[in-house]
Amino acid sequence: MVLVLYHHELFANGIVGLLREKGFSPIGLDARSKDALERVQALRPRLILVEDNDPDSVFATKLKEILKRNPEVGVIRINVESNLLSIYSARQVMATGPEDLFDAIERLANCSVLNERQQQPV
Repeated sequence: MVLVLYHHELFANGIVGLLREKGFSPIGLDARSKDALERVQALRPRLILVEDNDPDSVFATKLKEILKRNPEVGVIRINVESNLLSIYSARQVMATGPEDLFDAIERLANCSVLNERQQQPV
Protein backbone atom coordinates (compact mmCIF):
# COMPACT_ATOMS: atom_id res chain seq x y z
CA MET A 1 0.00 0.00 0.00
CA VAL A 2 1.63 3.20 -1.25
CA LEU A 3 0.62 6.79 -0.49
CA VAL A 4 1.89 9.42 -2.95
CA LEU A 5 2.29 12.99 -1.70
CA TYR A 6 3.09 15.48 -4.41
CA HIS A 7 3.69 19.09 -5.34
CA HIS A 8 3.23 18.79 -9.12
CA GLU A 9 0.12 16.92 -10.29
CA LEU A 10 1.70 15.81 -13.56
CA PHE A 11 4.56 14.18 -11.63
CA ALA A 12 2.11 12.46 -9.28
CA ASN A 13 0.00 11.04 -12.08
CA GLY A 14 3.14 9.71 -13.75
CA ILE A 15 4.31 8.03 -10.52
CA VAL A 16 0.88 6.46 -9.93
CA GLY A 17 0.85 5.14 -13.50
CA LEU A 18 4.32 3.64 -13.07
CA LEU A 19 3.37 2.11 -9.70
CA ARG A 20 0.32 0.43 -11.24
CA GLU A 21 2.33 -0.72 -14.24
CA LYS A 22 4.82 -2.37 -11.84
CA GLY A 23 1.98 -4.04 -9.89
CA PHE A 24 1.95 -1.84 -6.80
CA SER A 25 -1.29 -0.61 -5.24
CA PRO A 26 -1.45 3.14 -4.63
CA ILE A 27 -3.96 3.76 -1.82
CA GLY A 28 -3.87 7.52 -1.91
CA LEU A 29 -2.75 10.54 -3.87
CA ASP A 30 -2.63 13.89 -2.11
CA ALA A 31 -1.06 17.31 -2.49
CA ARG A 32 1.78 17.93 -0.04
CA SER A 33 -0.15 19.74 2.67
CA LYS A 34 -1.02 19.63 6.35
CA ASP A 35 -4.06 17.50 5.41
CA ALA A 36 -1.78 15.01 3.71
CA LEU A 37 -0.09 14.32 7.04
CA GLU A 38 -3.48 13.42 8.53
CA ARG A 39 -4.03 11.04 5.62
CA VAL A 40 -0.88 9.17 6.60
CA GLN A 41 -2.47 8.44 9.97
CA ALA A 42 -5.85 7.55 8.45
CA LEU A 43 -4.62 5.34 5.59
CA ARG A 44 -1.68 3.72 7.41
CA PRO A 45 0.34 3.08 4.24
CA ARG A 46 3.31 0.73 4.17
CA LEU A 47 5.24 3.18 2.01
CA ILE A 48 5.02 6.94 1.41
CA LEU A 49 6.46 8.48 -1.76
CA VAL A 50 6.93 12.23 -1.38
CA GLU A 51 7.84 14.69 -4.10
CA ASP A 52 9.69 17.18 -1.94
CA ASN A 53 12.24 19.66 -3.25
CA ASP A 54 12.13 21.86 -0.14
CA PRO A 55 14.05 20.69 2.96
CA ASP A 56 11.97 23.13 5.05
CA SER A 57 8.59 21.93 3.81
CA VAL A 58 5.69 21.02 6.07
CA PHE A 59 6.33 17.35 5.34
CA ALA A 60 10.05 17.59 6.07
CA THR A 61 9.35 19.10 9.47
CA LYS A 62 6.83 16.36 10.31
CA LEU A 63 8.81 13.44 8.89
CA LYS A 64 10.53 12.54 12.16
CA GLU A 65 7.17 12.52 13.96
CA ILE A 66 5.58 10.32 11.28
CA LEU A 67 8.40 7.79 11.48
CA LYS A 68 8.31 7.79 15.27
CA ARG A 69 4.56 7.15 15.37
CA ASN A 70 4.67 4.66 12.48
CA PRO A 71 7.99 2.80 12.58
CA GLU A 72 6.72 0.24 10.06
CA VAL A 73 6.21 2.93 7.40
CA GLY A 74 8.90 3.47 4.83
CA VAL A 75 9.40 6.90 3.29
CA ILE A 76 11.04 7.81 0.01
CA ARG A 77 11.48 11.55 -0.58
CA ILE A 78 12.04 12.36 -4.23
CA ASN A 79 13.82 15.57 -5.15
CA VAL A 80 13.25 15.90 -8.88
CA GLU A 81 15.42 19.01 -9.14
CA SER A 82 18.57 17.29 -7.91
CA ASN A 83 17.61 13.74 -8.95
CA LEU A 84 18.04 12.40 -5.39
CA LEU A 85 16.04 9.88 -3.40
CA SER A 86 16.13 10.16 0.39
CA ILE A 87 15.19 6.78 1.75
CA TYR A 88 13.64 6.44 5.23
CA SER A 89 16.55 7.70 7.31
CA ALA A 90 17.82 10.27 4.83
CA ARG A 91 20.18 7.87 3.09
CA GLN A 92 20.59 9.41 -0.34
CA VAL A 93 21.14 7.73 -3.67
CA MET A 94 21.44 9.13 -7.17
CA ALA A 95 18.43 8.34 -9.34
CA THR A 96 19.00 8.13 -13.06
CA GLY A 97 15.63 6.72 -14.04
CA PRO A 98 12.38 5.08 -12.93
CA GLU A 99 14.13 1.75 -12.33
CA ASP A 100 16.14 3.36 -9.51
CA LEU A 101 12.90 4.42 -7.83
CA PHE A 102 11.43 0.92 -8.03
CA ASP A 103 14.65 -0.66 -6.78
CA ALA A 104 14.39 1.63 -3.74
CA ILE A 105 10.71 0.81 -3.25
CA GLU A 106 11.36 -2.92 -3.35
CA ARG A 107 14.35 -2.69 -0.99
CA LEU A 108 12.52 -0.49 1.48
CA ALA A 109 9.15 -2.16 1.45
CA ASN A 110 10.61 -5.66 1.20
CA CYS A 111 8.05 -8.45 1.49
CA SER A 112 5.05 -6.45 2.73
CA VAL A 113 4.58 -4.43 -0.44
CA LEU A 114 5.87 -7.13 -2.74
CA ASN A 115 3.14 -9.46 -1.51
CA GLU A 116 0.54 -6.86 -2.56
CA ARG A 117 1.78 -6.67 -6.15
CA GLN A 118 -0.99 -8.95 -7.44
CA GLN A 119 -3.82 -7.06 -5.70
CA GLN A 120 -6.01 -4.57 -7.55
CA PRO A 121 -5.52 -0.85 -6.70
CA VAL A 122 -8.09 0.56 -4.27
